[in-house]
Amino acid sequence: GRPPGGGGGGDEKPVLVLGGGVGGGGGGDSPRLASTGAAKSMMVHGAEFFGEDAEIDVLNDPELGMDAVWFFGDLNYRLDLSRREAETMLSTVRDIRSVARALRRKQRRDKHEGVDAPELEPVIKQQEKKARRILEEMQAYDQLGAQRCAGLAFRGLCEGPIYFEPTFKFDPGSDTYDSSSKQRVPSWTDRILFRRRSVRGGVKTSVLKYESLRYAKHSDHRAVVAVFEVRIGEEGDN
Repeated sequence: GRPPGGGGGGDEKPVLVLGGGVGGGGGGDSPRLASTGAAKSMMVHGAEFFGEDAEIDVLNDPELGMDAVWFFGDLNYRLDLSRREAETMLSTVRDIRSVARALRRKQRRDKHEGVDAPELEPVIKQQEKKARRILEEMQAYDQLGAQRCAGLAFRGLCEGPIYFEPTFKFDPGSDTYDSSSKQRVPSWTDRILFRRRSVRGGVKTSVLKYESLRYAKHSDHRAVVAVFEVRIGEEGDN
């Protein structure tokens, strides 16, 4: 079924869980990346393996051997905000970032022309901090975040910081959020979750980049991409 708390709209979509078994078990050997044949993958719907009533705990059962896990897709969670509230906050974010981009262009132009101008980098960084604070305020109303904090879905998974604008629902080919009669609330429906540490230890996954592709406008969603670093031989608990 659909993840708990996930909004309606459209058919349920499968999401993909990728689990790479690392190491073969006993003998005290250091964990190693499994061969392609040993890697585990499964197609599941929603959060049936991740909720509090899950019959199989695929993340926390060491016998399943999933030391590195990524869970991603259109998870369909929404923001518990009104359309007006979301648009007001996003309009402020876009205005702030527009100022930052203008300052960045001026900085490059001054450098190219050899103009002795005031250092703009601190101002640009301050503008981005303002935009990020507003996005963090919006995430307090994110259904997925609420479900995870309550332990109702995706237990054991983490997510990188979200500093990009909501990825749904756009009018295709534009930066305009849903202008149809439904006026859907902009939301982060498209997510990439991951396991930070192996149950058995020895493997640590970190997110290096997490962003949306602002210029891919062919869909009513914005694609989301992430870059991860997986360290083998890291000690520590989950």
